[in-house]
Amino acid sequence: MDTSEDRIAQPWGSRTRTGGAGSGPPGWTPTWRSREHVQRLADTGHLCGLGLGEAPDATETGVLATRRRKAAEATGHRPGPGLLLLRDLRELHLGATENSLYWEMLAQAAQAAQAAQAAQAAQATKGERLMALASSCHPQTLRQMRWSNTMIKEISAQILTSL
Repeated sequence: MDTSEDRIAQPWGSRTRTGGAGSGPPGWTPTWRSREHVQRLADTGHLCGLGLGEAPDATETGVLATRRRKAAEATGHRPGPGLLLLRDLRELHLGATENSLYWEMLAQAAQAAQAAQAAQAAQATKGERLMALASSCHPQTLRQMRWSNTMIKEISAQILTSL
């Protein structure tokens, strides 16, 4: 789950294509919450005795993204900024949707752990921590989904009809 949160955080951390296009409240970016979620997952995993490792470096890029960029540079074919923005918004929305499913699964597991609290006190604490994490992060992920969907609706017709 932390890798899918990081997938949202990585590409959006250094991009400025969305600037000014209703990019959300001051200080809010699509990546800010995902980076926070990655860190909170690592912290909670550590408290629950899981070794999730460190949060991945936000400056890394995927192999496929690098290959696409290099191929575009070599052939001189680069998509326009509007199409790149739509692709980025699509990737953000799909990533947020995937993360939403993960948060829901984590919440279900936490509920099951809480239900078993009579059996083991340590398990109840773990379930409470997981439930608190999922209850806090899942609504923020849903906000990412609504924001990216709104942005796609607002700009796709203009960009696609201008081609």
